[in-house]
Amino acid sequence: MGIDLVWFGVLLCVNMQTSFMHPPFGFALFYLRGIADTLFKSGAIRQKVASRDIYLGAIPWVLLQLLLVVVVIFVPQTVTVFMDEKVVVDLDSVVIEAPVQEESTEDVQERTEDLLKDLKAAPAADP
Repeated sequence: MGIDLVWFGVLLCVNMQTSFMHPPFGFALFYLRGIADTLFKSGAIRQKVASRDIYLGAIPWVLLQLLLVVVVIFVPQTVTVFMDEKVVVDLDSVVIEAPVQEESTEDVQERTEDLLKDLKAAPAADP
């Protein structure tokens, strides 16, 4: 079909994000409704926030999201612009350095004995 799957995935995510911002499945609006009630009950805000105010306040953000959907659909290069460059990694030049913790043999022996005591003290589970 000639569809770039990365572009399609980003388009799908942008659409999902837009759906969270408007009814009937505006999960973000429901979360905001709950936070507004909690803030009112705790006295952090003086007057109660109406659901109508939340929905009207979301309109500019929904319009911006819809604009983003249009841009992603008609200018797919905005999603795939950095995918054209192949990154070549020379595996022979990769160095992984981990800090070495100095421990004495007595410390290691003591910890091992403690673990063995714990294993002996634990009841055996029936399979």
